[in-house]
Amino acid sequence: MFTQITVSVGLYTIQLTTIVGLNVVTTCSPKHANLVRSYSAKHVFDYKDPQVIEKIKQAAPGLKYPGKANTENVVDGTKITDVLVWTAFLKDHAYGEFKWPASKANHELCSELFKKVSEWLEKGVVKLSNPKVFSGLDKVDDGFQEYQDGKVSAYKIVYKV
Repeated sequence: MFTQITVSVGLYTIQLTTIVGLNVVTTCSPKHANLVRSYSAKHVFDYKDPQVIEKIKQAAPGLKYPGKANTENVVDGTKITDVLVWTAFLKDHAYGEFKWPASKANHELCSELFKKVSEWLEKGVVKLSNPKVFSGLDKVDDGFQEYQDGKVSAYKIVYKV
C-alpha cells in the first residue's frame, strides 16, 4: 500500500495495514522518516525528492494498491484504490469531484478491525500517536491556529476538559 503519512490517522493506517499483511510504502518529510518506520512502514521516501517515483518503483516494483494521492505516473498494471475510510460506511460519499462508493467488503473489514483495536492498543500491538495536550476548550482556537499555520506534524492535538 502507498500513502502519504505523518498525521495521526496516517500513523494508525500504517499499523493497521501492516497487521492485515500488507507492506506499507509511503512518503513523508525526512525529519519524520524514522518515526514513520517505527510505526512499521517498510519503505519510506522523501516526498520532495525529485526521484521519488523512480525510487518507489525500484523498492516496490510490484506495488498494487496505492492510495489516491500522487498517483500520476504509477507503474503500469497498478490498481488505484479508494480511500478505505470513505468506502466503509455503506453510504456513498462525495467531496467536490471526488466520489467514494460504499463498499460492503470494506465495511466488513473495518468492522472486523474495529472489534480488535481496543485489545491491540492495550497489548501495545498498535501504538498511540504522540499527543499535544491543550487544557480547556478555550484553547481550541490555539489548536486550530497551529493547524492553519502548518505546525501540526507527527502529533495529534488533544483537548483536556
